[in-house]
Amino acid sequence: MNRRQVLASASALVTFGGCVAAPGSSDTDSPAPTPAGPAISCPETPENPSVSIPPWPERPNSFTAETAGEFAQQFERAFVVRRTLRETRREIVWIDVDTSPGGEAGVSSSGDGWVVQFGVIGPNYRHPPTTTPDHADGGFYTVSYLLTDERVVRATGTEGVDPIENGSAIRCPPS
Repeated sequence: MNRRQVLASASALVTFGGCVAAPGSSDTDSPAPTPAGPAISCPETPENPSVSIPPWPERPNSFTAETAGEFAQQFERAFVVRRTLRETRREIVWIDVDTSPGGEAGVSSSGDGWVVQFGVIGPNYRHPPTTTPDHADGGFYTVSYLLTDERVVRATGTEGVDPIENGSAIRCPPS
């Protein structure tokens, strides 16, 4: 084989190498993609009698477009309230996380699950009036979830984000 034939063969392998499946295999044989970020645990529920803490949502046996949207929005509220209460060193007497400032969540089917994306305003919270400053406004961000029957993956950003490329698997209730 001369040099040109070797280069042409190598070029063809590089160009088409990822496009051809082995005999008897299919795209469904490959495992689900792994999220890029590290797996994270949910914040524990703090003891704070001054604030109502939203419960973790009950995970459905199987997700649909409707249940995926509802679950993701309830999960985000529960997750952010707990995280904020744990990270804030001072007492909080009021907290709000708005998971529907732009209306309903965008939900689309994705392989073995659902991708849910929506805007969030918050967390907004107040400290007792004796502290300075006495409130915090959390701002706006976009959150995307990949929900399957086996896992929850969460990603945040200023615009639409891919939960697999930019997210972290969540290890916590509800299982």
